Amino acid sequence: MLSGKKLRHALPFLLLCATLSGAVPAIAGDGPWPVITEFTTAADLDLTGAGMTYELPLADAAGQVHYRLVCRGAAEDLIQIADKPDDQSWALPPLTCALYEGDSSHGRSLLDPAPVHPLLSRGYFDSRAFVGDCVQYPEYGLERHYRLRGFTLTLVAEDVKMQLDDSTLLRGEYANPVTRLRLVVALRHDEAAQSAFAEAPDVPDPRHSDRGCNRSDGRW
Repeated sequence: MLSGKKLRHALPFLLLCATLSGAVPAIAGDGPWPVITEFTTAADLDLTGAGMTYELPLADAAGQVHYRLVCRGAAEDLIQIADKPDDQSWALPPLTCALYEGDSSHGRSLLDPAPVHPLLSRGYFDSRAFVGDCVQYPEYGLERHYRLRGFTLTLVAEDVKMQLDDSTLLRGEYANPVTRLRLVVALRHDEAAQSAFAEAPDVPDPRHSDRGCNRSDGRW
C-alpha cells in the first residue's frame, strides 16, 4: 500500500518493472471478431469508501461473454500494488478502467495498443482529468473512445462531485478530489476498427507533454 507521495518516488521503478515484466495471459491475435451487442448504460460510482469495483460483461446476441470491462475506484490511501506490473487488475485513484479478454477480471487490458503500466494507461482517469482544461481534452479527459475488434467503446464521466479543500491540495497531484461520479458506458459497432487492441488517439498524452492540457494556441 503506497501513499501518493511514496507512489511518486516509486514511479521510475514501477515503469522499469512494467518494461521488464514477463508473460501475460494469452490474447487472441486476429479477427474475425465476435459481434458484441450494442448498448448504453450508466452507473453511479462512490469513490470515497474502502475501494469499489464496477464490472460490465460485453456479450454477443446469444449471451456469451467475450470481454469484461472492469473499473476500480480508490481513495489515495487505498492504492494496491500488484505483484506483476503488467497485470492491470489494481486500482489507482480516482478511477482505473480496463477491458479484459473473455469473462475475466485480470490480465492485460485491451484499452491500450501496447502493454503499459496502469499509470500510463488511457483507461486511467487521474485527478488532473477532472479539473481545468483537461476536462475536455480529447481522449484523455472525461470522454474517451476506444476503437477495437469491430466496435467503439465509449466511457464518459458525468455528474462529477469533488471535494477541493486545503488538505486535498496539500497532498499534491496524486490526491483524489473526486468523491462521486456517474460513468456512462456505450458500445457501438464499428467495422473499420479491426485492431486487437484499442487504437492510439491522434493527440498527445497531456500527462506527459510540456503543454499539458493547455490549448491557448487553438490546437490540442
